[in-house]
Amino acid sequence: MPCSRVHEVDLAAFAVDPRSPEWAEFRDHFPRCADCTREVARFGALAAALRTENAGVSAHPSDAQLLALARAPAELVRDERARFEAHLAGCAPCRTELAAARGFAFAKSTTEAKRPGWLAGIGMAFAPLLRRPAFAAALAVALAVIATVLVRQTRETQPLPSPPPIAEVERSAPEPPPQAPLEEQPATPAPSAPPEPTQIAEQPVAEPPTVEQPPVEPPPVVAKPPPEIAAPEVETPEPAPAPPIQIAALLPPEPPRYAPGALASGASVRVGGGARNAGAGTPAPMALGPEHTGVSAHESPDLYWFLPATTPLSVEVSVVDPDADEPLLEQVFPGPLAAGVHRASLAEHGARLRPGVEYRWYVALVRDPARRSQDVVSGSAIRFEPPGSELESRLSAATPGTSAHVYAESGFWYDAFDQLSSWLADEPSAAVLHKHRAALLDQVGLADAAAFERRVAGPQ
Repeated sequence: MPCSRVHEVDLAAFAVDPRSPEWAEFRDHFPRCADCTREVARFGALAAALRTENAGVSAHPSDAQLLALARAPAELVRDERARFEAHLAGCAPCRTELAAARGFAFAKSTTEAKRPGWLAGIGMAFAPLLRRPAFAAALAVALAVIATVLVRQTRETQPLPSPPPIAEVERSAPEPPPQAPLEEQPATPAPSAPPEPTQIAEQPVAEPPTVEQPPVEPPPVVAKPPPEIAAPEVETPEPAPAPPIQIAALLPPEPPRYAPGALASGASVRVGGGARNAGAGTPAPMALGPEHTGVSAHESPDLYWFLPATTPLSVEVSVVDPDADEPLLEQVFPGPLAAGVHRASLAEHGARLRPGVEYRWYVALVRDPARRSQDVVSGSAIRFEPPGSELESRLSAATPGTSAHVYAESGFWYDAFDQLSSWLADEPSAAVLHKHRAALLDQVGLADAAAFERRVAGPQ
């Protein structure tokens, strides 16, 4: 279920002033919550980008500036262009507006706007003369004559449904002298009147209605403009949504460096975990923790353990309170279990560590539930130390992606490893997170688990 704190906290205000006392509880909560970490990363990336610029540069570029960046970025001043690009890296709305501006055909729109049509040119040329009544009347007569000629030509060139000879007889009937068929008959020069009715009588009476149907003529020619209107020439594709900011992209390239505290000088607390397997087909589990007693800044931390190979057997994780008869935590992970890093959460079971108390915790591969002496066991130790003001101020000032480094440099190995692991839960394929986690494992002598992490991360 998504964490409700994401909607209860003003993340924008938190990103601007994370050191404010009102965020003390949220500062302790969000590094261990995947939902809150992801949202803090989004706002933190923007805040980090804005902090790198000079005062007054964090405002959004104006429309004119975005258009200039879209049309001719090379003409911008170098510093101004760099400032815009830095702003666009953390501002998704401005990236969307820039993509839409770049997709608009500026050259086409400007040339079309500057070139007037031929009708507009004629109108501008004759506009002064049209104010004279005599010229206007003459122009109207001329246009009427031109229209009549065009209509006649259109009717003559328009194909008729009836045969062409009938149409010629019908048009030439009112004017007998120019009719070509009558002049070609030399045998009857004077009495040519009788043949005329004979020719006309030979035509079927039913033909005139079909000849009179040509009034269905020119309108289809006027219907050509719609294709030009219906076909937009510039179809700007919708810009793809900006990809969400991932925490792996904000991580420093160098891995965290663990700086052990005063407890590192004590005796080794690690139990087992040295053998790769405890017999044929039985992988030995490893409790992931420093060889000395490690510390955590959280009273209910997450503990991690490693399996070098898959197993059908169950694994039990227990946390022992030195002042209690019963274990603080007993959690069974039923088989089959995959190879890799696994997590046991004290918070999910309501278990809390007391400050300053050293707790031993163990990972046991249960080979025979009836004979627990056959378990393959690995263990380590942990102690809860509430964070001081120095660690809190460093975490508040840390940019997104660097909190694991702050924990490691402050001596909190468990919290640094947990921070990287919680980010990996959201981005399991992020190679940089696997490599950083492998570095932390190497720094406390867990070479087998570190080698597995590097294999998962892929080639260097």
